[in-house]
Amino acid sequence: MQLGSTVFLVLIPIALSGWIVYNILMVFAQVGFLIIMIVAAFDEEMVNLRKGGEEYRRYQREVPMYNFIKGL
Repeated sequence: MQLGSTVFLVLIPIALSGWIVYNILMVFAQVGFLIIMIVAAFDEEMVNLRKGGEEYRRYQREVPMYNFIKGL
């Protein structure tokens, strides 16, 4: 879910650049979205780790957060 949201928020301005002017403000917005999504993902991992304990730690070893190639 996190990877899909991050890719969507970063690439949607590029996909719409034919209709929307793509300028330096759009680049700053994309960088901002990317930072927010990464921080949110790590925050979510910490919350899940507190809830799930060692069982969630084992899950983290098996399932990557952002490395979708490793997950294949």
